[in-house]
Amino acid sequence: MKRLLFTLVIVMSFISAFAQWSSDAGQNNRITVSDQENYSYETKTNKDGITYVCFLTPTKNENSYVYRLQILDKNGNKLLPDSGKIISKEQNISYTMVNQYLMTDNDGNAIISVCDCRNSPSDAENLTYTIYKISPAGEILWDGKGVNLDKGDSHSFEAEMTMATLDDGSYEFAYECDNGDLAQIVINRLSKDGAFLWDKPITLIDKDKTFEYPHLIYTGNNQTVLVYSAGTNENLMARKINADGSSAWASDTKIYRGGFPPVPLQVIMKATAGPDGGVLVSWYDDRDFTGSYSNYISYIKSDGSYGFSTGIEGTKLSNVSNYSCMSPYVIYDDKTKNIYAIWNQMDQTSQENQGIYMQKLSLEGELLWGKEGKAVIPIQNALNYGYASIQKADNDNVAVFYMASSGYGHVQSYLQEYDKDGNTLSNPVPFSTTDSEKSNLATCSLQDNNHWLVSWKEIRDGASVAGIFMQWLNTDGTFGIPTSINNIEEDNKFNATVSGHNVVFDYKTLRDEPVRISIYSVGGQMIASISSENAGAGCQSLRWDASNRENGTYIAVLHTHATTEKIRFYVK
Repeated sequence: MKRLLFTLVIVMSFISAFAQWSSDAGQNNRITVSDQENYSYETKTNKDGITYVCFLTPTKNENSYVYRLQILDKNGNKLLPDSGKIISKEQNISYTMVNQYLMTDNDGNAIISVCDCRNSPSDAENLTYTIYKISPAGEILWDGKGVNLDKGDSHSFEAEMTMATLDDGSYEFAYECDNGDLAQIVINRLSKDGAFLWDKPITLIDKDKTFEYPHLIYTGNNQTVLVYSAGTNENLMARKINADGSSAWASDTKIYRGGFPPVPLQVIMKATAGPDGGVLVSWYDDRDFTGSYSNYISYIKSDGSYGFSTGIEGTKLSNVSNYSCMSPYVIYDDKTKNIYAIWNQMDQTSQENQGIYMQKLSLEGELLWGKEGKAVIPIQNALNYGYASIQKADNDNVAVFYMASSGYGHVQSYLQEYDKDGNTLSNPVPFSTTDSEKSNLATCSLQDNNHWLVSWKEIRDGASVAGIFMQWLNTDGTFGIPTSINNIEEDNKFNATVSGHNVVFDYKTLRDEPVRISIYSVGGQMIASISSENAGAGCQSLRWDASNRENGTYIAVLHTHATTEKIRFYVK
């Protein structure tokens, strides 16, 4: 009896190590430890479902920041220490914290840019970008070292970094730094092995003109488009860059003539890949000096021409008056060939009257959901709304994510799905129901055509600092990895051989790692779990005795650090 109990304790301890994505909207998945102050977090999920979470934590004297990384497998298990793995702890300063410092490459690795003073520690004004490549297992590649983009030469930077990974496995980087009293933009490219591909970087520089706010978008064919601001009037420009660094267009395309609010342009302007090698650029401005902001979008085609008839003026997303429309978030659906946008809207006379609106556009720039768009949340003064984003859903539907606040410390997070005509498919689904302070909601594109991963910051459970939380959201409004028989993709790498009530599961692992197989009824109830603590790399098997089970169909779910696979089998 004691031996049996001891065995059960070992098995249960092993099973508990598999911290599944939470199925409870009141719990979610905590990424950082409860007392860990953090800043500037970003998440990216690779092609195999591995999720990287990069964030900064202050040093003990709080005059510098440490870059940390956490990795989650597809099941939601942390693969690195609970506090995250330190990527860099070189001296830096707070105002240099960069945007877009994390991306994934074609092989599923993480690419992280770090900005610090390592080349001139005595001068906090001279800073350098260093690039790290990290495997899904958390190993720092490139001989465990980062690659300095300036080959050792320091610059004074303006907290701007943007990155892209290309089909040939190379990486391109663009950043802003000082040129005397003016700003310049530097562009460089690295091979997948971390070697420089250009003899010298491409530099946008002029003794009489500033170049600022770079945004780099991969557009296919090993080409990128750089969107940037030029001159004191902040003309919005675009340049297409070939693999050798040359310009693909005879001249850069002027997207908009300039005239933005006195806010950093990276807050106002966003850019994303569009149809057929083009880009979509969105922003807001008050060009007519009415006191109200309006959202605009421009489509720049692969050849540098305007995709919309509005040309340099851009297409206004909503033709409303007496309201400010701000912070547009835009995506392109390459299946339906439509563009979707969402934004925050408020009454100019009273910012307490707020709402969330969205629009659908054709590739010709036609407003398909009316001249004022469709209301996600109509203008009202009951709650404050923020962090609205839109993503593709299954079929031709779209999903909207947002936060609603009834006062400080009282924030809820919601998912709302719509059909292709903008009609709601269900009531809003709250995916974080704790009544607490939340912010920085971020969403990823649809994964495996059935779920999204969302992240945010939140002060919870009596903690004094905000932690990073995540949630797996299914397109049917449920949470966590589904176990329904309706969501199974058969895979010959995971099979069941059934002889009466004796079931042998054959599978293949890529490394020596713990493995668990969960068995479910067709109704989704887990009825058994078998495991191997050290499976070894290669072809393996586990046996399940189903002699006490009724004949019928069952579902088996294979859990490893790298994958989750499902099969159905019949016991007779």
